[in-house]
Amino acid sequence: MEKLIDEITRLAEEYKTIPLLSRTHGQPASPSTVGKEMANVVYRLKRQFKQLQNAEIFR
Repeated sequence: MEKLIDEITRLAEEYKTIPLLSRTHGQPASPSTVGKEMANVVYRLKRQFKQLQNAEIFR
């Protein structure tokens, strides 16, 4: 998981200037960048990964 996060982080930096037409609820939204959207994925993955690491497993 950490390798995946690192790779997406690298791609987010690489593509931070590539424009992206955004949509919300099927409607046009404010423009974004590919890098920003990838950075959002990284943020979510890190948060979920941390929750998994901290999860107590009962037997």
